[in-house]
Amino acid sequence: MMRERAISVELEPRIETPCIRDLAAFCSMDNKHLEKGKEMECLQDHMKQLTEDCRQAVGNFTEDEDKDPELDRVLMKACTPMIKRFCTDIIHKQDTEAGEVMECLIQNKYNVDMNEKCRAGVEQHQPITLDDYRFSFKFKEACKEDVMAHCRNARKKTEVIKCLSKFVRDDILIGADENRVSDACQRQLKSQLVQRSSDIRLDPDLRDTCQADVNQFCGNVSPGRAAVIECLKKHQKELSSTCHGKLFEREETEAKDPSSDYLLMTA
Repeated sequence: MMRERAISVELEPRIETPCIRDLAAFCSMDNKHLEKGKEMECLQDHMKQLTEDCRQAVGNFTEDEDKDPELDRVLMKACTPMIKRFCTDIIHKQDTEAGEVMECLIQNKYNVDMNEKCRAGVEQHQPITLDDYRFSFKFKEACKEDVMAHCRNARKKTEVIKCLSKFVRDDILIGADENRVSDACQRQLKSQLVQRSSDIRLDPDLRDTCQADVNQFCGNVSPGRAAVIECLKKHQKELSSTCHGKLFEREETEAKDPSSDYLLMTA
C-alpha cells in the first residue's frame, strides 16, 4: 500500500526505499499527505523521529531543495509566479549560483506583493533548515571551512551561528589585524541573523526560553515580521528573568551590529 502511495505522489525513489517504514508510521493516517510533495513535508516535520537511514536521505534531499527549490513541488506550485516577480535578475543570469533563488524568496517573503501560499511555503522550509547548517546551501558553502576551523563540534545551524558570531565579535573587540571568519561567511552570518530577528520560530533558543512569557503576554500575536519579539520587548519589565536575559542578549547583538536588526533594516 505504501509503495502504491509513493507512486501516486511521485515520491523520490531515493526517499521511498529508506523511508518506507517511517512513511507508514507517520504519514499514512490521513489523506492530507496524498498530494505531490506532501509526504516529503510530513517526513521533514518528523525529522527527529525518523530512523537513521531515512533521516540521512531526507536530510540530503532537504539540502538539495535549498540548493534548487524546483525539487520542492509544493513550494514551486505556489512560488513560481513570485520567482518571476522578485527573482527575474537571478533566473536570467547565465551563472546563477545554487541557492540564490531560495535566498531571494526568503528576502522577499514579507513583501506586500508576496503570495500568501508562497510565503507560507518559505516559512515552512526555513525552520527545517535549523536542524543542520548544511541544509542551508549558501550558508554551508560560504562557511564550511570556518566551521571546520573553529566550530567543528557544532551541527545545528543555531549552534554554528552562535559559535561563528562569537569569533567575529571577539575579533572586533580585540582589534584583530586579521579576521578569523572569512568575509563570505560573515555576509551569510549577517543574513542569518536578520532572518533570526524576523521570526521567533527561527530562534529556537529565544522561543524555548520565552515560551511561557509568549503565551502570557503575546498569545494573540502572529509570528513573523518580528511581531512576537517586539511584543516581548514591550513587556520587558514583566518577563521572567531567564526570558529577559535571553532577550537582552539579542538586543545586545543588534546594538553591536545594527544590520542584524530585521525591523531596522526593513525600515
